[in-house]
Amino acid sequence: DFGALLWPSRHWINLRLSGLKLELQRDVHGAWHVAGFGSSRPGAATISLQDLPGNLLLGDMELGITDARSKRHYRLRVDPLRISNNGRRVRFAGLLYRSAEGGAVRMGGQFAADARTGHLSVGAAAMALGAWARDIDAGAYALRRASGDFGIWLDWRDGRPNGLTARLDLRDVQVHGPGGMVAWPTLRGLWQYRREADRMQVRYAGAGHSAAHVEISR
Repeated sequence: DFGALLWPSRHWINLRLSGLKLELQRDVHGAWHVAGFGSSRPGAATISLQDLPGNLLLGDMELGITDARSKRHYRLRVDPLRISNNGRRVRFAGLLYRSAEGGAVRMGGQFAADARTGHLSVGAAAMALGAWARDIDAGAYALRRASGDFGIWLDWRDGRPNGLTARLDLRDVQVHGPGGMVAWPTLRGLWQYRREADRMQVRYAGAGHSAAHVEISR
């Protein structure tokens, strides 16, 4: 891209690739790691995200998520995914699928070249979220049914999530937990979670001026 001669934000090299594989791994201590890019063929070498020369446009990419704590593994498809590296931060945006029949979830964000700190956002509109999130659980909780709109913004530091904001406008919600099934006809509102060194804060703002604030200190 010879536009890099005139605009510093442009990159000399723009790559278009397909059929690659990205691995996200959560270790037993709760920290997340990005394994890197490589061929989906077994035994193939991988490339660090720090080695990206400029812009990278990926098609039909396989995303693997491995959680060592829960011993679960998920396979997703990203098509397309655009990644840009300016030497200090890696930015990305794309569409995420679980199957050919399911809808797409938008995602985007940025993180440091070593993937230890960053921001991630995901969202969708008019989605059958329960079908999309089948067999995915967060701890002991799993979403069984829900449809509507949602947006989630996640911050992480030192490989660990330290803040989350969620905006939900869902209908016919069913969540399965340790105590059994819990259901809500509608679930609307804004939730915010923030974790500092010695305290945790949870805020909620819902329809009709309802609100709550919980702070827990160690």
